[in-house]
Amino acid sequence: MATVCAFQLDDRIFNTDLYSTIEAFWFQGLPPGATTPPCSLTARWFGLGSQREKDEFNSTCSSRFKYVLEAIGPEKLTLPSEPGSDDDGEERGNARALALPFLLQLGKSTTTMMTTDKHCSAKGNINEKLALAKSAMSMIILLDQLPRNIYKASPQMATVFRHYDRLAQALSLSLLLETTSSSESESSYHDDEGGAFPTTLLHQRPDLHPFIKSRPVYREWFYLPLQHSEHLSHHTLLSQLISAYRNDIAESGGEAEMREVDSLADFERRHVVLLERFERYPYRNDVLGREITIEEKQWLENGGETFGF
Repeated sequence: MATVCAFQLDDRIFNTDLYSTIEAFWFQGLPPGATTPPCSLTARWFGLGSQREKDEFNSTCSSRFKYVLEAIGPEKLTLPSEPGSDDDGEERGNARALALPFLLQLGKSTTTMMTTDKHCSAKGNINEKLALAKSAMSMIILLDQLPRNIYKASPQMATVFRHYDRLAQALSLSLLLETTSSSESESSYHDDEGGAFPTTLLHQRPDLHPFIKSRPVYREWFYLPLQHSEHLSHHTLLSQLISAYRNDIAESGGEAEMREVDSLADFERRHVVLLERFERYPYRNDVLGREITIEEKQWLENGGETFGF
């Protein structure tokens, strides 16, 4: 097993073809030019359809992408010990180190993505920024969403919470909080083979790229890893992001787009209520082997929130 600092993603797996495949698969059925998802897509993503439909989608996710997750699973990639939920600063400080292998790989793949992305313009720098934004979105979907489909209702859900969620949150934080200036050297982000993450591209956060900024169907995936976190500092940041997101949609979106913002904000409020009361998500206790408190037990028995888990 490799530690995060020594780990490199396998170029044979993690490349422009993978990111394009994830995007095409995840957004299959999205009408051209759509800014919000149709009900059929929302049902597929969040398990709102029939049991047969959910099982079929989860099975397809597994057959197509489980091998990718296994290539970065805990047997291959060792993460540092997870700090407690009350030690938000340490986990947030670990974000760049945890995300670094993924940032480096995104940088390697950006140039290739530029040549194939149908939404890119003819201008290279614009191409590069959009390619990076969409590749980052696919990577976050891979780390944050696909594990929930592939390992749903299995003992390996503990790995989702303890391993893949931490990677997704680290990547999200690194992309959304990046403040590297163009005057700083990129050499500190080079890997052993000379690949480098294009830090100068992050003058524009990927969620704020013009193609993504006013399209909730794409933008919200950057935020969901933070919502899944049990660290309150992540939710403080997410609240700020949602506030800015709302302002952006108020300027350039319509009623349908604002309903998506309102839905995200409502789900976030419900997550925060749990963390402020219990300092964790009680419905995860069993799969994580955590001792449940009397208050948590009573709350769950009385129909407490589980968000479909």
